[in-house]
Amino acid sequence: MQLQWVRFLEGDTVRFGTLEGERVRTWHGNMFEYPVQGDRTVALADVRLLMPVQPSKVIALWNNFKALGEKLNLAAPPEPLYLVKTPNSYLDPGGTIRHPGAAPRWCSKANWAS
Repeated sequence: MQLQWVRFLEGDTVRFGTLEGERVRTWHGNMFEYPVQGDRTVALADVRLLMPVQPSKVIALWNNFKALGEKLNLAAPPEPLYLVKTPNSYLDPGGTIRHPGAAPRWCSKANWAS
């Protein structure tokens, strides 16, 4: 059985665990280095899901988004173009994506982690 890992807020405490239907089993330690399964579950409705991870930044190749370039009618660049996503661009599940306001040209793109 494949585990579906989640980070969540229970009260004021950030925890991680695995989904078991409508419940979350808590785990202890480090999610990426030998996590230890806990013996407690909490109702999914009683916690707030968080982003799966909290990277300090994401560096990506713009060239991977050929469809976006076509949509914006842009020529393929002669060299790879990079983009950086800073922590203030991340959103927890269920969060609201807000339009940046004065931006003359704006393309939204969602990345899903599961």
